[in-house]
Amino acid sequence: MDWINDTLLQAGLWMRGYTTQIALALVATLLVVYGQDILRAVKAVVRPYPLVFRLLVFVLMCVFGFGAIAVFLAPWVAQGLMMVDTLWLAPTVAGAFLILGFVAERRQQL
Repeated sequence: MDWINDTLLQAGLWMRGYTTQIALALVATLLVVYGQDILRAVKAVVRPYPLVFRLLVFVLMCVFGFGAIAVFLAPWVAQGLMMVDTLWLAPTVAGAFLILGFVAERRQQL
């Protein structure tokens, strides 16, 4: 049983140095899974406007909107990961990505 704890602790210690990158990867995965819904909501708002305006909003949303979402959400996710005990960090990260994978599968994105 000690080898399981040792392995989880070593994995957690290794991951602890990459918390910011892991958080950004989680946010980016969320944006890939739910990005179409965000764009659909924006599209519904700008539908009555002329084509040039809709095109500009689409480009701005893709370039700045998703980037801003990633930049603002990643630190919050990283702070949440920093609160997880080192022993449970690796299973938490693996579980988070597995849940996102299942969500993507259910949304038929895989």
